[in-house]
Order: sequence, then structure tokens, then C-alpha cells
Amino acid sequence: MSGIDFYFSTEFDFDNIDGIHLLQDHVGTYYSKAWDDFGYTVTFQVHYVENGRRESLGRTKVLVNGYDNSSVYFSASNENVGKSVRITALLDHRKVVSLASDIAYYRRIHALIPHKAEDYLRQICDGSYNLHAYGDFSNWEGFELSLFRDRLAKAILKKGYQIALGSYEAQEQFSFELEGLQDNFDSVEFNFDNARQLGRTNINLLIGRNGVGKSHVLRHLIDLVTGVENHTESWPFFHKVIVAAYSPFESFKTEIELSNAMANQVTAQTDGSHESDLTAKDEQERRRRLVNEYVYIGFRDPEGKFSLTWPKESSARALHRIVQYDADNEWTDVSRFELLFDTLFHSIDFDAVQVFNSDGSPIVLSRATNAVRLSLAKRQEFNYAAGIEFLREGRPVPLSSGQTIYSYLLPNLVAEVDEESLLILDEPELYLHPSMEVGLLDMLKQLLAATKSNAIIATHSTILAREVERSAISVLRKVAGRTEVSKPNFETFGQTVEVIMGLAFDDYQTRKPYEDSIDEAVADCASPEEALEKLGPKVGDEALAYLSGKVTATENDVEPEIERRPK
Repeated sequence: MSGIDFYFSTEFDFDNIDGIHLLQDHVGTYYSKAWDDFGYTVTFQVHYVENGRRESLGRTKVLVNGYDNSSVYFSASNENVGKSVRITALLDHRKVVSLASDIAYYRRIHALIPHKAEDYLRQICDGSYNLHAYGDFSNWEGFELSLFRDRLAKAILKKGYQIALGSYEAQEQFSFELEGLQDNFDSVEFNFDNARQLGRTNINLLIGRNGVGKSHVLRHLIDLVTGVENHTESWPFFHKVIVAAYSPFESFKTEIELSNAMANQVTAQTDGSHESDLTAKDEQERRRRLVNEYVYIGFRDPEGKFSLTWPKESSARALHRIVQYDADNEWTDVSRFELLFDTLFHSIDFDAVQVFNSDGSPIVLSRATNAVRLSLAKRQEFNYAAGIEFLREGRPVPLSSGQTIYSYLLPNLVAEVDEESLLILDEPELYLHPSMEVGLLDMLKQLLAATKSNAIIATHSTILAREVERSAISVLRKVAGRTEVSKPNFETFGQTVEVIMGLAFDDYQTRKPYEDSIDEAVADCASPEEALEKLGPKVGDEALAYLSGKVTATENDVEPEIERRPK
């Protein structure tokens, strides 16, 4: 990179030294030691300095052939500049390879140094830039264990270079079929079309009665996408899988449970390189920063225990990550804090939120408090357990149960979605008023479009089905002990909820209690005319149609031809 050098630094005192500065990942945090990645210390923060202005490019892993600690190799440089050492000459692609753990690193390169992106990747020996040399560096000791041990690394190796140069385009149209469920289960086809003229098809729905296997489909899908189970089909690659399920009876895997289920991966456990006083929650936070592949959002804490208090804490942690994301990505068009704020505002009458310091003092955040948000973003932590409190004109806003769940779910979704993620939501309409369902779907569509992500939702909601085209809806039905899967035989996008309820949710075939009441009332009437005159003004349109059908059937002395199941 012409005119710019690379440095290895141990402190944040280099703002007067133009160039690229690598620091071990723990510098400037409350961790006292660098991350030990299965015996290899290779993770570095990357900062770009020009004319006294410092920008973070994120983190990358730098492996030096023959070294288990890359900092030892860099420290051998005798070109001292202040408290840093110049390592430009040490970065030789025959000796060094680097690869980031997340896509955001390459997006920042494109946003912050677009005209220098190619030279930067060349000089830092980026694996995606040097993909042609994969046969060489992939055989270095430590490459598989440290740089290439997770699924995301494989995708980054193929597309990181293109993303940094701004030439990568996510696949807009794709389908895949989920097989291998059970012998008595049809396969399920998912269809996505982000180029659709009449609204993006970035959400697929699974609908069906309780007990038909919707959650089973989602769990099997998660195991296949994350690698717990192998599949031979050609599937799209999702950079991250996010599962949200706020039911006390759900059984989706938490991050730790998924890690323990990965037979082909090393289980992530605390080892001697970590502080002994780190809690499981802190450990999960650090692992999330380094390996963003799978996130569980629900009532169970990082240790897998059901907890009514964890969602409250989790939402505060999520809000912290949101303001940190906005601070690190000021160049993006959409503020995630503002997106969250505006979405919550549809369902909660508030003008600010507050979180709390360890001494109980509040930190008030609103759309207008950008400086406060930036200050909070620089904080390592605050009193997460106190959760988030909503304010209206300075006073706390009491929340209903539905609003409370909403306030747990939305911050986590907004905080966790990365580029080309797959969101899996199990019955998100639980506890929600229809207006909240509309707000949730609107937010999801914005978030998915902004991140080129997609979602699969198991639901009983006709409101959600009304917003999705028929090819993206799978209807599950139990027939003679077998779960059959089909697409609706009518267009659902923009359809009335009555038609969707009747045809897709089988409401026309379901015996209703009001029909029993009408049957009993009709039996007490002397004639069909009396029944219609007496009962007609007291019932709604659907019941009136049922009543008219009975009257007509009585006149013709035949059974009414109404498509419904018997009691």
C-alpha cells in the first residue's frame, strides 16, 4: 500500500503514526490476556490512522507459519516507531496469512478505505485475496484449528475479497428442499425471491395445527444449517443463524447446547487463557464477538437454564451491542438504534428508554441523544440485569405482557442480524396484538432487506400470512398419521384474513362452538322462518350464513352442505 505502513502496537497511543496498527484483541478491554484460539494466539484488532484520525476496521486473525503466537513474530521487528514497531517487511504471503472472523470486517474496508482496499488485503496477506495460494497456507499448522475451524471462514475465504472491493452481490433468488425429517413426513421446500417486483419474498412461513411438526421442521433445519447433521443437497450459505422462541415449552438449542452437539467441532470450553472469574454469560459474550454463527434468543440463559430474568438482561445487552454497532458503522444508511426505536414506538407509547449504571443512576437514550449513545457505546458494560425501562415525558411506562415480550425480542433481533443471516422464529405472534404483529413484520422486512437476510417463521397468524406470497408458505397437515406439506392453492399476498383462515388454516373444516349454539336454538323453533326471524338479528355474517344453510336444508329436507368436520 503506497505511503502506508503496518505496525504492531501494544497500547492506544499511536494516533500520530499514520498507517495500519495491529493490536492483540484484549488491548483496551477488561480481559488481561489475549484470546487463545485452541493453542494459537492470532486474533488482532485492526485500526487505520490517517492525519491523526483513527478508524477501526474490526478484527482479523493473522497466522504466521511456524508460530503459535503471531505477536512474538511481530515483536522481533527492530523498527521502533514510538511505542509501536513497524512490521511492513514481515508481512510476506509466503510466511503469513490472515482471515477475518466476520463479514463486517470486509464491509468496513470497503466503506473506510475503498481506494486502498486491494492493496491493504494484499499487504496483510488476506486469505481471500490470496485464494490461489490456498493449497499452500491451508497446510500450515494451526490453519484449520484457528483461522478455518468455523463454517463462516469458508464463506469469507470465497467472498471477503469481493466484499472489500464492493463487487459482491448476494444471491437474490434461491430455493432449497428440507428432507430427512421422518419417514412419515413430506419434504419442505423453501423459496426466496428478493428481486420480486411486488414485495421481496424474504420471509417463508410454516403454518399448520398444533402437533403437525412445525417446530420439528425448524429444529431439523437448524441442525443441518449449523452442521450438527450433514446434508448432501446444495444449499445457500447463511453467515449466521438466529433462533427466537419465547415459549416456556420450546426446545431449541442454546449456543452452548449447539456447541456440545457439534460432533465434528471442538467444544468451546473455558481454558487457562481465560480469566477464572468470567461468568458463563461473559464468556458467551466474548465468543459471540469472535465466532458469529448461531444465536439463541428466548427464556433460557447461556447455561441453558430457563429464566424469567435472563430476557430482561439479554435485551439490555442487546441494546448495548446496537449502539456499539452504530458507533462502529456510522457510514451505513440505517441506524439500528433508530430502527429499533421507531418499531417499538408503533406498539409502546414512549419517547425515551433508560438503562442503569451499577450505582442505579439512569442513562437516558432517545433519538436526539446521539452523544449519549456514542458515550455508552464506548463503555465495556453497565447494569445489564436492570434491563431496559421505557419513559414517557420522564416517567416510566408500564408494559403489558405482550409489550414486555416485544421489548425482549426486538432488541435482540436488531442486535444480532448480520449480512446474509437466516432468522428462525417460532410463533412470534404469541402475546402480540395484531397491530404488534404488523409492526414486527414491518421491522423484519426492513432489517432483512438492509442486511440481505431471510427468515423462516412457524406461525398461526393470518396477519403474517397475508403479507407473504403463496410460494413462500408451507401448509402442514396430519393425514392418516402422516404429515403432508403443500402450498396454498390460492394467492395469500394481500388476501383477506377470512379467506386465509378458512382455506390455509382449515377453518372451514373446523366445527365451531357457535354452530352448536345455533343447532340448539333452531331445534326450539317451530319453523325455519321463525328460526331465521328470531335468531338472524342476533348473529354475525358467518353465523347467519350457517343459519341460512340450515333453514334451506330444512326446507329441502336434506342435510346442509357445509364443509366442516363433525364434533
